[in-house]
Amino acid sequence: MRGHEAVTQTVAASEAKRNWSKVINRAFSGEVRFVVEKHGTPVAGIVSANDIERLADLDAEWARGDEIFTRFGRAFRDQTVEQIEEAVAQAVAEVRAENRRRAERQLAPE
Repeated sequence: MRGHEAVTQTVAASEAKRNWSKVINRAFSGEVRFVVEKHGTPVAGIVSANDIERLADLDAEWARGDEIFTRFGRAFRDQTVEQIEEAVAQAVAEVRAENRRRAERQLAPE
């Protein structure tokens, strides 16, 4: 159900047990995500298989991002914050200058 946000509903564990078939069917449809509580404390969630797949994809994407930041950090471990900021400012200026040159070439008459 892409594009449709499921509603999150809190349900007591005892109620989820009594209405298990209904809870599962509503979660399967993507209509509702359930937070199961025991004595007022959230202990579990019941979601569609699609939500689990999306969560796994997000976890993998997050791990890739962590790896990129780790590699980036290693590359600059011997530099001060000021040196890193200066290098970033220089890189941004270079990209902006290149973008201006490209725009000027596109606007120039042939």
